[in-house]
Amino acid sequence: MKAFDGEQRKKGTKGGIMAGREPRRLLTVEQTAERLGIAAQTVYNGIARRTLKPFPIKPKRWGRKVLFDSTDIESFIESMPYEDTLDTKSS
Repeated sequence: MKAFDGEQRKKGTKGGIMAGREPRRLLTVEQTAERLGIAAQTVYNGIARRTLKPFPIKPKRWGRKVLFDSTDIESFIESMPYEDTLDTKSS
């Protein structure tokens, strides 16, 4: 049996190891809110069972624990439109 050396290759990823992505990690509601720059209550409101505005990232639930996959959060952040509001012209 082989020992895990930290460099095992993941199936289905380009280049073997998770090409440039951070390792999968589960984050709490508070950590998710901090990473997205919003209030934790906004996340709680969005994941409520009968909410009218569901949160765009689906949580993982274990009993009463609500966790979010960090790769899902990063994918959501990357999918957001970005406008550079800084004026780069020098006067």
